[in-house]
Amino acid sequence: IAKQMVELHDGSIDIASGGLGKGTQVTIRVPLAAVAVDPPAEGTAEISPAAPTRRILIIDDIPDITSIVSSLLELMGHKTYTAGNGAEGIKIAQAERPDVILCDIGLPDMSGYEVAQFIRQDRKLRGIRLIALSGYAQEKDLEQSRAAGFDQHLAKPVNAASLEAAIAQDE
Repeated sequence: IAKQMVELHDGSIDIASGGLGKGTQVTIRVPLAAVAVDPPAEGTAEISPAAPTRRILIIDDIPDITSIVSSLLELMGHKTYTAGNGAEGIKIAQAERPDVILCDIGLPDMSGYEVAQFIRQDRKLRGIRLIALSGYAQEKDLEQSRAAGFDQHLAKPVNAASLEAAIAQDE
């Protein structure tokens, strides 16, 4: 979980130990955020983010993953919804009509492929941007996600820049 969180922020994590009973050293490296040197002049409008705010549904059965990805996307200015399985995700999609759905493939009740097929067959939901976000990332998995109706397939862990680029791709 720590590795995924650090990598979501374009960082790295290293662990070293001198052996049993000698402790462990954990080194986390994350890039510094760009900082504005001069505050905006009085009376000027703040600069708005380049990408518009999106409503994003995250479907993943690992609560820590949904929490991390949701927090990251909210820091980017997006509104998020989360679901722990496919049926719950479909129900939220029908109620909220998100702009984007990030969906894991290995879900407990139905596969992410089945979720995508359902979304693509529902006339009210079929225009939603579907992005697979999964540890399954071999060529056969990518082909299967395309066939199921996903617009894109990202391998876990994904970094923040790749995630934002995938979300903004349909602009």
